[in-house]
Amino acid sequence: MKRRNSHLILLIPILFTACHNSSLIETLDYIDSLCNVRPDSAVIMLDSIGEYVLNENENVIHWWQLLSIKSQDRTDRPLVSDSIIKKVTTYYDQHGPIEKRIESHYYLGRTYAELHDRPRALVEFLNVISLSEKYGIPNPHAMANACSQLSEIYRRQEQYSTALDIVKKGYQVAEDYGFMDPIYIMDVATCYKGVGDLQSTRKFYQKALTMMREEDCLEEYSEMITEILDHYARWGHKKQADECLQILESFSPEKRPKNYFGGKASYFEYFGPLDSAIHYNRIELMDSTDYLKCCYSARTLMALYLKKGNYQEACRYAMAYVEANDSMKSQLKIAQTQDANNEYQYYRDLGAETEAYKQASKARLHLTLTIALAIIVLLFVLTAYLSYQRQMEHKLYLHNQVIQNQKEEMRLKDATISEQQHEVGNLIRHTLSSVVLNSPSEVFERFQNAAKGRGRIKDDIEWEELAATLDLQYPHFITSVYERWPLIKPDELHVVCLMKMGLNNTQIMNVTEQPKTSVYRRIRKIRQNLDDLIKTQT
Repeated sequence: MKRRNSHLILLIPILFTACHNSSLIETLDYIDSLCNVRPDSAVIMLDSIGEYVLNENENVIHWWQLLSIKSQDRTDRPLVSDSIIKKVTTYYDQHGPIEKRIESHYYLGRTYAELHDRPRALVEFLNVISLSEKYGIPNPHAMANACSQLSEIYRRQEQYSTALDIVKKGYQVAEDYGFMDPIYIMDVATCYKGVGDLQSTRKFYQKALTMMREEDCLEEYSEMITEILDHYARWGHKKQADECLQILESFSPEKRPKNYFGGKASYFEYFGPLDSAIHYNRIELMDSTDYLKCCYSARTLMALYLKKGNYQEACRYAMAYVEANDSMKSQLKIAQTQDANNEYQYYRDLGAETEAYKQASKARLHLTLTIALAIIVLLFVLTAYLSYQRQMEHKLYLHNQVIQNQKEEMRLKDATISEQQHEVGNLIRHTLSSVVLNSPSEVFERFQNAAKGRGRIKDDIEWEELAATLDLQYPHFITSVYERWPLIKPDELHVVCLMKMGLNNTQIMNVTEQPKTSVYRRIRKIRQNLDDLIKTQT
């Protein structure tokens, strides 16, 4: 949802309350109500009462810590450590209440997701859903958000049916509890698109448009309208595409979205004339300072020039794309090294936790036996207790085994990347040869179709081809990204590369198949950290 800046006057009652040692719980409850609508204000208020909180009891301290992490996440600030949130989660697991227990598990999962630890993130999001369903959805926002996060994880594993089932749960919660937003509707449409159900995809597109009209927020979600326009154009639904284009044309020039010209370019590409499509792609190419958009426009122009028979221009744009592909391989290796390190850290921590649990179990067993020898009367009770403990250990073993199997599947997928790297070079060069012979290469067609919604990028080797293109044309770009942002995740690096190439938000969603909220959040975060680096021409 769109965030709004708070007014300074909102701080007055908060600071006054804190300074006079009144109930901080009421103050924190008020701040919690601001986190979803004015998170920046919540951050300021939490900072202002921090010194007072330190003198309070554990309940106040942990509530303040949880809200600090929540407001940090809502303002797109990176979650770089799990040390505090783990303690908060442990506290609420023991002391409740259930709505805060659920929320603490959600933000523990968000932290693991930020740290690129998907197995533990998946476990925490599943815990949120399990607890929510068990206790009657006491925290609907946490439930809906956990469904959104889980859906994204499953889509990355190409489990689109599972992702759809999960995101529909979150959608239903948002609808039942009255905080539905066009973004939730678009998330469902994205999952239906992943499973190939175009009829349902179009149905939810229309729902999103209807809600925008009813709430008079068309301008607020103009980029989503352009996205819908682009898909309708690709499907050949001219009537619906005309409807979206008419809405965009009704906005004043300064209110039109950044992907406006890209949407018009797609419209004319599919409905003609081709000269208009070329015209708007040239505008994108000339006016955009985002190299990702420039690269996408160049690739589209290549295809258009091929249709017009101008192979010289098509080959020129293809050369610019292919030349950058080789250099991306080195940066992909950096990302693979980071993934391998995360894998090692995960297993090391898991081993330490397992050993600690064994030691604790041994200590408990020794104490139990000592008590049994001293108090014979309690022998039957202690025996029953040990039997129960063994059952719990067996359940824990089975639970960990499921996580281990998921990790092994992810490891096997990563292992295939190195085997495919030798084939990529030949494929890229074969692509260039094909362009010279007046036909687009297979590699170009895959990425072009993915950007236009007529195909998907199915494996990491295709990202490697795209990544290599960027780093060859802009030497040291990815190295500079890591120097500026050492903790960047591979998924965020993908979006950085796509932005450097010149793709707009809608086109990035088409290639990555990420939901609207995830794409917008990553782009805002990247703009804050790397905007000048992405705009720099080398």
